[in-house]
Amino acid sequence: MINIKSIYNKCINLLATQLILIVTKLANILKLSETDDEKFNNLLEDYILKIKNDPLKPDLHSELANIYASNKNWFFAIAEYRTNMALGNTSDSLFLSLALAYLEIKKNELAQSISKKIPKPINKELKQKYNDFIKKYKSTIPQPLNQFNHNRYYRMKTLSDKLNSLFDYSNFSILDVGGGDGAFSLFVPDAKYVLAEPNINGILGTELPFEKNSFDVVIACHVLEHIQQRKRIQFLKQLCLIAKKYVLLLNPFYLPDTYVNERLKLVIKLTNTDWAKEHLDLTLPKLDDIKDFAEKNNYKYHISPNGSLTTSLAFVFLDHFASLSRKTDSLSEINNFYNTHLFNKLTNPELPTAYLVEIST
Repeated sequence: MINIKSIYNKCINLLATQLILIVTKLANILKLSETDDEKFNNLLEDYILKIKNDPLKPDLHSELANIYASNKNWFFAIAEYRTNMALGNTSDSLFLSLALAYLEIKKNELAQSISKKIPKPINKELKQKYNDFIKKYKSTIPQPLNQFNHNRYYRMKTLSDKLNSLFDYSNFSILDVGGGDGAFSLFVPDAKYVLAEPNINGILGTELPFEKNSFDVVIACHVLEHIQQRKRIQFLKQLCLIAKKYVLLLNPFYLPDTYVNERLKLVIKLTNTDWAKEHLDLTLPKLDDIKDFAEKNNYKYHISPNGSLTTSLAFVFLDHFASLSRKTDSLSEINNFYNTHLFNKLTNPELPTAYLVEIST
């Protein structure tokens, strides 16, 4: 006679054993993944510290770029490859690595442009990598810059347009202080671009290691409001010392009757973003302070309103809730429309998002 209970118990035991094996394997995979993450983070911290101690050594930036590329942090990798180039490394291998990184973010035109710097015929060591590049280039559908987040695009396009009006050549040298992930490098593809971002490459904006007149232009986009008030003037002095021709500041300034604290508290309440907390804690800079600084140091300056506060604030919430609702594709369409068709129509002089400050050094 078949013992149903015995068969049932055997099946349960068998399933339990298999489940334990599966859970054990999964735990091992997760443990290995954590170990890999730890290795990456330790390696990253090691190279950031090396660059902090020797920031002008090109090879360190190249090695750091390769580390970012291995972890698919493509914007960081591109910024570091570009920094490496600006500091003097112009190897064929570097050009090819940068071209491949451009393809990873679907910037085909930039990839093609940098690949043309590689002399032909391709040397044997790079031939397979170059063939991989050609194959990937043919299969990659390009993504234009105007699909960027609208607020970021507006800032970076504003700065790149301004730079194009200031220089009659495209390979000017530029220091991007506090430039975050280095995305601005995509908007100035021919420039000798160097990123200074402590979390990315160890170069601190308030302790820049560069000599006087090291760069044609120094930019700080949405940075000044994140500097402690007592350090802002010294920060400006440092930028002007390093800049050979211009310093460009683009950031929000305090405007009376614009509900500064109320709107920042609303952003924090709904999105919990760190930048809004810093704006509130450190307070926004004042235009009069910039004017006083420039006049006391005999710098010529020009200040112009930029963007629309109501539009940029709306996009802060739009980005947040589109992300929560997983409507990022729809958001890309909205970004593309605003960036393509409305870029030149958005500045509100009475209620701008920010001011563009040009200081001639």
